[in-house]
Amino acid sequence: MRSVDLIAIAVLVAAAQGLFLTLYIFQKYRKLFANRFLGGLVLCCSLVLLHLFLQDTGIYDFNPRLLYLFIGLPFIVGPLHFFYAKSLINPEWRPGYRSAIHLLPLLIFEFLMMPQIFSSSESLQKSFLMLETSGLTPAYILFNWIIIIQGIGYTVMTLVMIRKYALNLQDVMSNTEKVRLDWLKNVSFFALIAWTVFMSESTLFYFGINFSNYFKLSSFLIATFVYTLGYVGVIKSDLYLNPTFSGIPADRFQKKNIPEGSGRVLLPKYEKSGLSEEKTGEYLKKLLQLMEHEKPYQQSDLTLLQLAEMVSIKPHNLSEIINTRLHENFFEFVNRYRVENVKEELKNPDRRHLKILSIAYDAGFNSKSSFNTIFKKFEGMTPSEYKKHHDNNV
Repeated sequence: MRSVDLIAIAVLVAAAQGLFLTLYIFQKYRKLFANRFLGGLVLCCSLVLLHLFLQDTGIYDFNPRLLYLFIGLPFIVGPLHFFYAKSLINPEWRPGYRSAIHLLPLLIFEFLMMPQIFSSSESLQKSFLMLETSGLTPAYILFNWIIIIQGIGYTVMTLVMIRKYALNLQDVMSNTEKVRLDWLKNVSFFALIAWTVFMSESTLFYFGINFSNYFKLSSFLIATFVYTLGYVGVIKSDLYLNPTFSGIPADRFQKKNIPEGSGRVLLPKYEKSGLSEEKTGEYLKKLLQLMEHEKPYQQSDLTLLQLAEMVSIKPHNLSEIINTRLHENFFEFVNRYRVENVKEELKNPDRRHLKILSIAYDAGFNSKSSFNTIFKKFEGMTPSEYKKHHDNNV
């Protein structure tokens, strides 16, 4: 057995913390189905770190069969990351028998390793020592590249899914900042960086450059990604157990009709909506009168379902009217009224003593960043610039 250095101790401590976090997730936050994948992902990473500890300390020299219990685990990091994001986005989703295909690379790898696992201890130890002395074999390099391609592929799919989800939210919510999964997008981008570093290290190693002592840097980055995802996921769990979040219609996250070259996801066609031209006109008139007189947009968490109930219309039909008659999605429609309300208040001499942000909150905005972004999108200038421009022209 080799001497245990500080790096090995740090790896062991990280593995222990990961196991503790796994137990914490499964014990306290198991009500959220997505956390089953999160807990599995943290557990997987903890076992990979334990594998690195056993490898660095030479324990595999005495019992190389242990190696094959851990070495295939990286194959399920990508799928678990993807499944976690998917079940957060659509709480009603459950993995079916088709989902088992995502485990196929792991199953194939374990099948190919069967002869090694069941070989004699002497033969297994001889193969392991040969691997250590000769460096990475072509088979091991191929193994690394398959993991890299899979990891990058699943991370990209996760990022694409989060982007589509954020666009679909605008069809049902007027404020999306708290639930559009920006935190998960950022953590997933970090994962993409970690996988890219692993790819770079593997390429350098192929040319004889051992950049970080057998992929220590990429292992550290991937572990950081998983633990960050685990801790932030736990912090955010209460939000996703909130009925406001889980009440978003699941069909909003299914595949939509996307025009070629379009950068956004549109609602399904309304060919069978059942709304006549006359009814559409009546509902549109009622909607616009409601927005002008009762100002429901001042409710910061206004949703499509709530507004549809006020107009006494089905949510799908309300979407149809906003999309086809006003050529906006729900998010744009509501926030346009909020921006106009802010503009009117900024022009009002009796409201000059109020701060701009206070006026924005009264209009229905729920954060400074979203207010500034939306206002500039509609007006081409920031709220402060708009106020200054108006004051100069008075």
